[in-house]
Amino acid sequence: MNQGIGEANRGIGDGTWLNTEACWPTDVMSIERNLPSSNRGYTPWFHTGLVQAEEQDYYIPGEVCDSIGYEWFAIHSDVPRSDAELLGMRLICQARGTNLLLDVPPNTHGRIAQHYIDALVRIQKNMENFNETGASSIQLPGSDGQHN
Repeated sequence: MNQGIGEANRGIGDGTWLNTEACWPTDVMSIERNLPSSNRGYTPWFHTGLVQAEEQDYYIPGEVCDSIGYEWFAIHSDVPRSDAELLGMRLICQARGTNLLLDVPPNTHGRIAQHYIDALVRIQKNMENFNETGASSIQLPGSDGQHN
């Protein structure tokens, strides 16, 4: 039911407002290249409809769509965001009740660059460390000489 990136994301911003004129019906609140509102997190229930007689409560899960680097498509000079930024994005999405859809662009041969793979492995390790023992065990820049 999602109307596509161009239509669905018009005017959505941080997920606090659903633009039914641009993206109704929809099955997801696309929060592209932004994080959900810090004002009580993302609320997935919207009372809406195309006409007032059809308005009712709809559950619309939120999804932050952003790139592992700074470009959406594979650009040779693009590098992954820092471990701290990627982990922060993941934790903020989790805390505010949305999914994180992380774009990892393949090159022109359909392969994922090794620096993106390494960043994904570090995100997984940092999330496991965070979930098991808390923030004190997370390896971030400066603490182990790894990627900043």
